[in-house]
Amino acid sequence: MRQFIKTKTFRIAAVVALLLGLYAIAGFVLAPKLARNALLTDIPKTLVGVTPTVGDIHINPFLLQVEVKDFYLTGTQGTKLVGLPGCSLTLKFLRSGIALIPSRISTSIRLSRTPSSSRTGA
Repeated sequence: MRQFIKTKTFRIAAVVALLLGLYAIAGFVLAPKLARNALLTDIPKTLVGVTPTVGDIHINPFLLQVEVKDFYLTGTQGTKLVGLPGCSLTLKFLRSGIALIPSRISTSIRLSRTPSSSRTGA
């Protein structure tokens, strides 16, 4: 057994297994937290007056899939502007490049018109 541990094959296999484990931890645990943080901090900076809410985010780094549940953008008066109760995206490598292909999207969009005080009746 000691002879096998000292072989070059065992060392290469151990390094590959370690790197694969680190990739899995980063993809399954760290990436969803980073994605949630990015959504919750960057959207209010870009869209002033819009508050995002995000449910669960699941990322499968081996299948290159992202699933987001209960993603909503809420306006200043608390009305839901755009909602994605469920969204699943898959990263595909095509001849022309890389594409995010929606696997499943369920949406709810509410358009509301707010009365303007500067508007006069005609």
